[in-house]
Amino acid sequence: MPKAFDSGPVTFGGLLKPRDEYLSEPPEDVSNFVNDPLGVAMKYAPKILEPAAEGQWCQNGTFTPVGLALMDGLMARGMLIDTAHLPQWSFRDAVDLLEANDYPWLSTHDRHWNGRVYKTGGMATYGPGRCQNPDAPGSTLNGLWELVAHIEAAEGYPGVPLGFDFNGFAGYPRPRFGEDGCGGPEQPNPITYPFKSYDGDIEFTQPRLGNRIVDFNTEGMIHIGMLPELIQDARSDAQDDAKLEPLFRSAEAFIRMWEKSERRGAEIRASQDR
Repeated sequence: MPKAFDSGPVTFGGLLKPRDEYLSEPPEDVSNFVNDPLGVAMKYAPKILEPAAEGQWCQNGTFTPVGLALMDGLMARGMLIDTAHLPQWSFRDAVDLLEANDYPWLSTHDRHWNGRVYKTGGMATYGPGRCQNPDAPGSTLNGLWELVAHIEAAEGYPGVPLGFDFNGFAGYPRPRFGEDGCGGPEQPNPITYPFKSYDGDIEFTQPRLGNRIVDFNTEGMIHIGMLPELIQDARSDAQDDAKLEPLFRSAEAFIRMWEKSERRGAEIRASQDR
């Protein structure tokens, strides 16, 4: 199976309520959550503390007819389809359907399925590794170069977007130094200020939050405004700015994917009208 959003087991096993009929009525009533969010949520606290439920529980029924109709409708309208949160079996069937229609798809959680996302003109996101290895310079960017190799094999445009799942609950790019850093061998190449942007047009000084100075080296990318620091950190490991060019081609790659989505949508609609 491809890398998927779920791996089968359910982390909070006490919340597992298997149903023979997938579209049957929900087993729990949370309709009052809007009026009493804490009261409704606390009812499930003991269940959340129960151990994981092992086995292939997560959405083993794949698409319903309604889901397939939705996929067909999205393609006919030239929509951008993100497969990121599809469960493993639905993800498998969605990719088969998209490929059968030569329709590009987007994966914002790096689920490129051995490069299959690029064969129809789609794209997958990437996040740089955080711990540099003094004995293997450039190793934090191995994932980027792996994606570029897949794109080139598919004869696609070599643009790779950054993606972090940066929503307040998920993790953020960690620091390399300090108590929350990488540990082990001493990390090289700390960020120093001022530094120039990738294109050399902007000079960055150390960021602040109010009166507090923020140290990317020991705090990491704690908000999206520190993206320049993350890129500078990657530059220090890449040793050659040219190796980071795919990151700065991602907007063009996105536009090309969007253009093909609209083109294929128009072609699918025309075939349906005949």
